Amino acid sequence: SMSWMDAGRLLFTPPDGGLIMMDLDAQNAQQMLLDAVAYYSQPLLQADGSVLIFAQPSSELGGMGRLQRITGNSSTPQVEIVGDASISERDLMWAPGGERLVAFAGGALAMVNPITGDGYTLPITSAVAYAWGPSP
Repeated sequence: SMSWMDAGRLLFTPPDGGLIMMDLDAQNAQQMLLDAVAYYSQPLLQADGSVLIFAQPSSELGGMGRLQRITGNSSTPQVEIVGDASISERDLMWAPGGERLVAFAGGALAMVNPITGDGYTLPITSAVAYAWGPSP
């Protein structure tokens, strides 16, 4: 998965693990931010410059990740575990603001707390697609 940091840089998670920042303004230069000791997914840049991301150790494959926060600069990132539980990352997407995740499966939508893994289904049972509109 990937997430934009700004107009010229993006974060992405390669299939063999790790987290990489690519600078499109510097001829697509790539910098490994986190080593491939874990599989990462759903990176999300926060307003304070930190990045929220789900991680699962490469030795524990199974689609369950725990939320982490990455702070610091790109040469010395600091990783803090902020999730209380490992949750399934399948079919999840960040909701605007980065406080909740949305799960979309079988025509139903559910909101998921990324820290606890608790979720609740929305009263929609036959959606085929969804998107976020502008905030009022």
